[in-house]
Amino acid sequence: MIRIGLIGAGEVAATYRSAIEAAPNVELTAVVDVDLQAAQKIAGDLPVFADHEAMAREDVCDAVVVLTPPASHESITVDMLRHGLPVLCEKPFAIEPEAARRMAQAAADTGVLLSMASRFRYVEDVIRARDLVRAGAIGEPKHLENSFTGVVDMRQRWNALREISGGGVLIDKGTHSIDIIRYMLGPIAAVAATTGPNLQGLDVEDHVTFFARTEHGAQVTVEASWSLHIDRTSFLGLYGTEVAIEVGWKGSHSEQCRRDVADVWHGVQQGSRGEGSDPSVR
Repeated sequence: MIRIGLIGAGEVAATYRSAIEAAPNVELTAVVDVDLQAAQKIAGDLPVFADHEAMAREDVCDAVVVLTPPASHESITVDMLRHGLPVLCEKPFAIEPEAARRMAQAAADTGVLLSMASRFRYVEDVIRARDLVRAGAIGEPKHLENSFTGVVDMRQRWNALREISGGGVLIDKGTHSIDIIRYMLGPIAAVAATTGPNLQGLDVEDHVTFFARTEHGAQVTVEASWSLHIDRTSFLGLYGTEVAIEVGWKGSHSEQCRRDVADVWHGVQQGSRGEGSDPSVR
């Protein structure tokens, strides 16, 4: 049984506790937060700590999940790696590239596992779509479209404070988009982005469109917004020379030129499991 410690007791911590309780061979054994009452609310009868170093010294966990705001990710992650504890770090991974590189280097230096939490690559329909791409069933991938948009009031949330989050909707939602692109189509060769009008008067961008080209030549378009709801049935579209796939919040489908693809894709018709359409979901 792997003992898991949660560092950070905000809203997402309750989701992690439920996931750990439902998973085999893991158990939650400790919660850390500077607000001990918040930590106790998540931990119940489990040990709580105000400091992550104190938890590490007590030897109550075998790995940790870092759920604090991004500005603290580097220091906490590096500390835990030096204690020999594998780290799953929530997104955004870091608030600047240099911090992310130092975190990766700490993992390499210590030989301890470090990974960013990337939930969309575990959605059943996304996995099936990737399997089709890898099998060559859509032909040569030519274009990917991704849309994570919705109206969410960010004026009182740390996600919109640059010094804490590192940026606005691009680093918040765009993190998922970049992971999906790389998961589906491999490394990215070039990117360009443009921001839209700041409808909430934030210090950071609340709407962005960005474009990318993969190393294999596929084109990518991504729309991310906290302030506009673009009504689309799918959040991911993959367009190949032979088949187009669309993955949606409530269902997925394909349009194909080859009959055999219909059988491969048939199981996806029931829709994405475990994902909601609430744009505030992290």
